[in-house]
Amino acid sequence: MPLAHHGTLVAVGAFIDNPDTHGLAEQLVPGTPSAALVCRYTNAVSPDGVGTLYASKALTRSQTDQLAAAARAIVPLVGQTESCGAHFGDNRYTVLAFAVPGRSDVDIWFQSDLDCTGLTNGLFTVAIGTRESGEFHTLLDSMAPPPPYSG
Repeated sequence: MPLAHHGTLVAVGAFIDNPDTHGLAEQLVPGTPSAALVCRYTNAVSPDGVGTLYASKALTRSQTDQLAAAARAIVPLVGQTESCGAHFGDNRYTVLAFAVPGRSDVDIWFQSDLDCTGLTNGLFTVAIGTRESGEFHTLLDSMAPPPPYSG
C-alpha cells in the first residue's frame, strides 16, 4: 500500500484525515505500522488558511517501529480537552502518516510550536509537554528535523 498524506493542512487542527476509524479511539496508532511519513508544515495560519510544506521524510521500518512505540508510551489525556495557548509565531505543524496493513493510513496531527496539550488522531489524544512525550519529540526531531523558527 502506498503511503500518502492526503488533503490540505489548515489552521489549528481543522485537518485530520482518517477515513477508517476502527481502533482509533483506543490508541494513537492501532495495529502494526509498516511505514511512516513525516510532514512538517510552516505558515499554517496564512490568509488562505493553507500551510506550506517545509519538509517530508519517509521513515525506515525500524524508525517507524520506534516512533509508533514512543507515541503509544505517551500518557492519554483523561478528563481534559486539547487546547492551545495564543501564539503569534511560526505556526508550525507536523502530520505523521502511518501505513498500517489492512486499513487506510493513520494520520496523527499536532501543532508543534504552541503550548498544545495533545497529539491526536482525531479520536484519541495523548498529552504533550509531559515527561513521557520527551522521548517521542527527541526521536521525531532526530528522524525529521523541524523547521527553524523565524523569530
